[in-house]
Amino acid sequence: MNTLLIRLLSQPIGKEPFSGWGRFLFFQIRLWRHCIRLLKVNRSGTQAAALSYHTVFGIVPLAIVMLMVFQLFPAYRDLGIKVREFIYRQAHLASIEYSVRGPAETEAKTVRLTDQIDQITDRFLSGLDTGAVTLISGLLMIWAAIGLLETIERAFNTIWGVARNRSFFHRIINYWTMLTLGPLLLGLGIYMTTHYLSGGMLTEGWMKYLRPIWPFFFSTAALFFLYFLMPNASVNAKAALWGAVVAGLCWTAAKHAFGVYLLRFIPYQAVYGVLGLIPLGVWWIYITWLIVLFGLQLTYATQYLTTLDAAELAAMRKNDEAFIADEYTVMRMMGWILEEYYRRQAPVTVEGVAGRLGLPVDFARKLLDHLVATNLLFLTTEPGRGYCPATDGRKITLEEIAKAVRKASFVSLAGDDESKIAELRDAHLKELGSMWLTDLTKENPVVKSPTSDSSSGSQFSNSTESRSNSDNLPPSM
Repeated sequence: MNTLLIRLLSQPIGKEPFSGWGRFLFFQIRLWRHCIRLLKVNRSGTQAAALSYHTVFGIVPLAIVMLMVFQLFPAYRDLGIKVREFIYRQAHLASIEYSVRGPAETEAKTVRLTDQIDQITDRFLSGLDTGAVTLISGLLMIWAAIGLLETIERAFNTIWGVARNRSFFHRIINYWTMLTLGPLLLGLGIYMTTHYLSGGMLTEGWMKYLRPIWPFFFSTAALFFLYFLMPNASVNAKAALWGAVVAGLCWTAAKHAFGVYLLRFIPYQAVYGVLGLIPLGVWWIYITWLIVLFGLQLTYATQYLTTLDAAELAAMRKNDEAFIADEYTVMRMMGWILEEYYRRQAPVTVEGVAGRLGLPVDFARKLLDHLVATNLLFLTTEPGRGYCPATDGRKITLEEIAKAVRKASFVSLAGDDESKIAELRDAHLKELGSMWLTDLTKENPVVKSPTSDSSSGSQFSNSTESRSNSDNLPPSM
């Protein structure tokens, strides 16, 4: 029953046994099923906790660096303060507060988490103006802020199955652009909004109905750019927008629920006192990161839904077996990659290879990466992450492919008593050494080459244990 249900839910897009709203509902069931499963596979709760930990230590340096941009332009320092307050409101940090009783029971002083952050940032920025803070301290703040962004990118790459991060200089350029251009654009938006508000344009007519949903639009736009730009992968804009919209709705609802909790249920004050600001702030940051990672996982599942279905079916067919690909499977893979490269003049993605050959995606990735290591394939990063032949197909013999497979195989050290097997192997190699990779393409040009004396192997295997992570698909980039 479970197998039949999975096969039904894995029908190719456009071939579902439904139409209209039924097809849309069917698509959503498939999408959310994969999303929830991948959240567990990628340990999103653990990643959200790690991001919360780094955010606690990086939020002050991040605020300082963003305000330092406006410090360079004295006429716009007030705008920097507005940007800071706007972010506080959107992140709901301004609502985390505690009332401290004075000497008289009737006196009470409100201590806000944002006030504590402001005191630290203002003291640091004042030190920059007076020279009390050295250049080294400023550079350390920048380094801490960049470190937070690097941690975020690493977590995003984990969800997208990207094995390597951007280069050091690429990361520095991207992060510095985000830390400088982002606040300036946000400040420009706040300035224009304030200008129009003063003229009454947003308080009259149909424009006034947009004001209540402005926070949702802002959070959705911020999440979209985060999902689209931060992963070291090629992200589809429509998938990123869908993930951002859903995450924006969830975050808006979470902010409302958190506000109700702060107003009506405040047991943290009785237990922790003023120290309750710390666990409450960390808890809210953790909830925020959970929602952000959920939206990112939804983006990934939307973009690779077809491949996720194919990988699940392949894993189901090989449920309790060791998945083995012999040299002929690798030859088919190399031949198809060569054909696609000649046809489209573009690299192929690991998802395309897996879908074409019916392989689990993580296993296809291991095969492809091994062929890159043996100099048969080349891994590209621009214009997208993919694989293409390392050289012309007329220069790659089938024997070279067999030798590459052998390097990743278990080979028994046979004695002289297995000379017949050695003879069979040598004869097989001689046959493969006389054929080029282009012999396997549709054009099938017959080109002969001298044989070589190298031996070959036959298997490149992947255990069931390693296949259990096949859901963490690597993206094209």
